[in-house]
Amino acid sequence: MLRPQRLKCADGDAVSLTPQTDPTTESATNTMTIEQRLERIEQFTLLAAKDVLTTDDVAAYTGLSKGYLYQLVSRRGIPHYKSEGGKYTYFKKSEINAWLLAHRVASKAENEAAAVAYVVNNPTNKRKGGAK
Repeated sequence: MLRPQRLKCADGDAVSLTPQTDPTTESATNTMTIEQRLERIEQFTLLAAKDVLTTDDVAAYTGLSKGYLYQLVSRRGIPHYKSEGGKYTYFKKSEINAWLLAHRVASKAENEAAAVAYVVNNPTNKRKGGAK
């Protein structure tokens, strides 16, 4: 069990420092160390500067797994480029952004406005069929 530590501040007040979690508990695995956070910030900073991305870069950028990206590449479901021998796969960042935003879903308000416009422009009292 981890015990809180008490430290004295310069003004004489005592401060209690309680460790966040025991390293053997599950919640300790959810916290990131400062080194991990800095590494992640560095990775995203480098991604922001790149125009051509590798599979690892796209996985980090989109949050998709590498396995799923390989499936998309093989099905030609995502825009990509191959190296001359076909060994390496590259992606253009602008095309990945366009692909991510390609399937927009309209909001409820937009759907309701379209329904009202349809009803106004297409009245139901028109006769269909032959003259009677």
